[in-house]
Amino acid sequence: MIKSITANLMVENVEETIKFYEDILGFSTFETVKNEDNIIEFVILMKDNLMLMFQERKNFIKETPILDTDKTKPSISLYIIADDFDELYKKIKSKIKLYKDLHKTFYESTE
Repeated sequence: MIKSITANLMVENVEETIKFYEDILGFSTFETVKNEDNIIEFVILMKDNLMLMFQERKNFIKETPILDTDKTKPSISLYIIADDFDELYKKIKSKIKLYKDLHKTFYESTE
């Protein structure tokens, strides 16, 4: 029986990722793994019953060589359902550059 599925996402900088997920989305750091230079290369972030893992690109490729690319390229979309979507969207938009603005999808969802 499957109890949960957690995404492990490749990122260029784990510490910047932690800052975004903690400061803007309210996640907390559950566990980190640092490299020999004391830089975080892996983190598990949690909020309520949600869990996400993030791993630094070079470390992830070392562990899983088939993922080798010149740079981290998006290959996944995360869909987040929030109680107050408009407020969360305004908060995110005021803090980071969005690559795509809100739009209505072909299946009538605002994303």
